[in-house]
Amino acid sequence: MFKPTRVRRKAGKTSFKAEFHTRSGRLRIFADGVVSHDLFPPHSWFVIASYSWGSRWGTHPNKVDLLHVLNHFVEQWPDFRHGAGDGVLPDCCMSCG
Repeated sequence: MFKPTRVRRKAGKTSFKAEFHTRSGRLRIFADGVVSHDLFPPHSWFVIASYSWGSRWGTHPNKVDLLHVLNHFVEQWPDFRHGAGDGVLPDCCMSCG
């Protein structure tokens, strides 16, 4: 009933996934199946709003919005790995936190 919105992307040999849970506002970024970032509101909303410009997503981003977010994280790879599960925003998103 309340399935998360998910997008996937491959870059080189690494598989990436972004997952947004509408009920909780939780945004999770995965690299090769391992959670790299686990963000809750308001941080998850700030990150989505920062990289899905022009969208009218409100609190329900669509797949295109998430793909913009995922593409940004992939561009920062491997720099964004430092967050590995601790909820720390990457340097590219520190202004959001």
